[in-house]
Amino acid sequence: QTMLQELDREHLIVIMLDSKSRIIGANVAAVGGLNFAYLDMKSIVKPAILCNAASIALAHNHPSGDCTPSPEDVRLTESIIAACKMLDIDVLDHLVLADNNPGVPMNFISLRERCLCTFNS
Repeated sequence: QTMLQELDREHLIVIMLDSKSRIIGANVAAVGGLNFAYLDMKSIVKPAILCNAASIALAHNHPSGDCTPSPEDVRLTESIIAACKMLDIDVLDHLVLADNNPGVPMNFISLRERCLCTFNS
């Protein structure tokens, strides 16, 4: 969370986990502006494959201070889920974080909790 605080651009982080849900790595997959339309799917799946991840979790920030997931956030997550499913990598969740009050913990929304995507685990 603190890694994404007070950034002026969106950053998409991929957290890789082993079969016992222990974190085995993290990677900044993209740095963008308003959306990740230019995101290369390889930047997400390659690090997960190289560290033999059983699953991944995603997180990205909204510098606007509003953590409401956009339709593009949902579409991107569905694309990542589909790509990872072909590789037997579960996508556990995608968190959208926003820092609308500096000095206090960031707000976040879980796409899994909101049932906005079809997670495969």
